[in-house]
Amino acid sequence: MLRIKSFLTLSLVVAILSSCGVSQQDKEEIAIITCNVIKSTKNMDAAFRIKEINLAREQIGEERFLGTDDGILHAIEHDLCELLVMNDSAYYVKLNEIFEQERLEREEKRIAAEKERLEQERIAAEQLQKVEDERDLIRNRYGSDEELKQNIPWYEIFVIDMLFSRSVNIYGETTPGRAWLKLRDKTSILVSENDVIQEDKPSYMCLTDRKFWRLYTPDDRENESCERIIIDVKIVYISDLTDSIVFQDLRNNNYFLISTKSFDIGVW
Repeated sequence: MLRIKSFLTLSLVVAILSSCGVSQQDKEEIAIITCNVIKSTKNMDAAFRIKEINLAREQIGEERFLGTDDGILHAIEHDLCELLVMNDSAYYVKLNEIFEQERLEREEKRIAAEKERLEQERIAAEQLQKVEDERDLIRNRYGSDEELKQNIPWYEIFVIDMLFSRSVNIYGETTPGRAWLKLRDKTSILVSENDVIQEDKPSYMCLTDRKFWRLYTPDDRENESCERIIIDVKIVYISDLTDSIVFQDLRNNNYFLISTKSFDIGVW
């Protein structure tokens, strides 16, 4: 009778111990230790991290971790490592919340980028239309593209250095000048519409022995194969939209255009 009673008592103790398992505090401490080890060894390979997670799961009596190293790194990044180790249901809830938040952020960025792209396209199209409208205005007032090109004097008068869309301030004084022109002698002048450019001393373009045209003053001409150049032009229209200037040749009243946007002078 005593032997049977002792057996029953032992069975009851074993049952009680088995039912207790690992305490919640123990689980949390094991999870914290495991995560600290993983976080302090980020340079270790993926197999090490997966092994540590599964060793901890075995100690606390949870199912094996069958996920990937990316899942572990993701949990560390979002402070979910302890929940992952304990296989806590809250981990999956919070993980889904994070995934949804990241999805929403990606969608917001995509929408913002699309809006920015459409806005840039709208601005570009609007600017192109303004440029084309400006070109039409010049054509209607002063002649076709071909006419404006054909009327350019055969010699190079000057080069456009810079155009302004409004008056400029130079040394504290506001001037209506809207364009810098570089003349043949490399000097620059600031001009605006209706300005007249004249050359006081006539120059000559002469054909040299090497069959090149060069610029000479009257005093240093080498031969008679020269053509006298007299500059007498008026600036009638400055277009900052097309980076071009329309001139009027006061010798024959023809209009011609010089643009900074093309290697071929006079071509847009």
